[in-house]
Amino acid sequence: MKVLITKAMVDVFADLVDDHNPIHVDDDFAANTKFGRCIVHGPLVVGLIGSKMARDFEKPVLKDIDLKFVKPIMVGDTIEIEFSNERIDGNTKLFDIVVTCEAAVTVTGTGQLVFRKK
Repeated sequence: MKVLITKAMVDVFADLVDDHNPIHVDDDFAANTKFGRCIVHGPLVVGLIGSKMARDFEKPVLKDIDLKFVKPIMVGDTIEIEFSNERIDGNTKLFDIVVTCEAAVTVTGTGQLVFRKK
C-alpha cells in the first residue's frame, strides 16, 4: 500500500491527538532542525499500518505489534507499507512489516493477529 503523507493529514492527526509539537506542524521551526522539514508523527504511521492490516487480512484482531522507527518520515513523502513472511502459529497469524520511502527502510517490525471465531 502506497500513501502520500500530506500536511493536511498531519494537521488533522495533530488536532485529533492534541500533539502540536512544532517538529510535526511548523515548517519554519522544522527547517532549523537536523531534519530540515516537518516529520510525521510515529503513531500516524502505525495507524496506516493498521489500515493495511484491515484491508489485507480478513477480520483482523491485533494481538501484538512491535515496530522500530529506523529513519524519520517527512511530510510530503510517499511511503510503501508491505507485509511479508506470513505464517500461522496455532490461531495466530505472524508477519513481518516493512515501511519504505524511496527504497529506504523507515520502519521495520512484526505483527501478530488472532483469528476470530466464526
